[in-house]
Parts: sequence; C-alpha cells; structure tokens
Amino acid sequence: MFGILNIWDYPYCQSEINFNEDAKTNYFGDMMGYFYDTLDMLKISVDRSGLPEVFSYHISLLQIVYVQQDFIEDMLRLFSTNFNKGDLKKDENYAINRDIRNELVGHPIRRDKTGKLVSSTLFFLRGTQGKIEYLRYHKDNDFRFELVEHNINDVVSRHELFLNAWLDIIIEKLSLVVRKHKSELNKVLKKYQTLADLKV
Repeated sequence: MFGILNIWDYPYCQSEINFNEDAKTNYFGDMMGYFYDTLDMLKISVDRSGLPEVFSYHISLLQIVYVQQDFIEDMLRLFSTNFNKGDLKKDENYAINRDIRNELVGHPIRRDKTGKLVSSTLFFLRGTQGKIEYLRYHKDNDFRFELVEHNINDVVSRHELFLNAWLDIIIEKLSLVVRKHKSELNKVLKKYQTLADLKV
C-alpha cells in the first residue's frame, strides 16, 4: 500500500482524492510512520509479574487500537472512499473494541448531559493472564458491582479483522486511482503517437 504514495506527485491523482491543505503537510507521512511503529506493539506480550506492568500493557493496547481506528477513519476521508465514521461504527470489530477502550480508559467515570452518573469503572487488581478485567458500576444495572472480562486475544483478533477489511477498501481505492491515472497517461501517449505519425 505504502508504495502507492507517489500519487501525491501527480495532479490527476490528487484530483481523485481529498488532496487539501492538510494533505500537503507532512502529517500523513508521520501518521503512517506511527501506524507502522505501533503494529508490532499489538503482538507484544507483557511480563505478568507486576500489576503496574499489566495495567500499562492493557492501557497501551487499548490506546493503540483506538489510535489506529482513528488513522483508518482519516485515511477513508483522505482517499475519498465515501466511507466515514458512521460506517465504522457499524463494524462490530470496531465498535466492540472502541467501547471497551472508551469505558475503561477514555471515560472511566461517565456522566450524561445533565451531569448524572452513568457508569464508573476501574481496573481489577487481580491482573489475570490474557485478560483485561475491570469492575463496572452502571446505571443499567442499578450500579451493582459487575466484573467485566475481555480476552486480549479477542481484542487483537477483532482489531486485525478491522484493519484488514478497511485497509482493503483503502488499497482498492488507491489501486483504482492508479489505474485511472494509467488510462489517462495511455490516452496522452496515443495522442502523442498520432501526432508523431502525422508529422512523418
């Protein structure tokens, strides 16, 4: 996919994507570098000997998933795929992981617009191998204690499915742009050849 980035250099290709002022900055290259650097972190396991390490790993994992989801959303916009965040929210692999991250890391104390408590969560101190565990008190459960568990392998597997599905859409759009560009170049070449033949 990243080999197609030379579309930046061609006005025709620029016209087929959302090549705005943002795209003219270095932010996309930086985003791709960060995306690449964080991919390997999805596969890292953690030494479960200490609770601080476990919690740090869980928070890091959920944040990486969240940030990469945002990167995909931005690429969908940048490459004019006609998909947006609303479409991502319909993807179960996106929604489940996003909800876990938001509930535990993003908004551990959540209130509605009137200021009333909706839920509160906190990490469970047991730190079981292979699981993210937290305590939740939610208004839908009359704020009774719940232990919520999520298998880390499930989180990572869902995220990989999400990335594969949406990156395929982005790659297909970029491939279409390149094919259209090639077709336009072939038209120019034929005109040039016709003109050259007339001069002979």
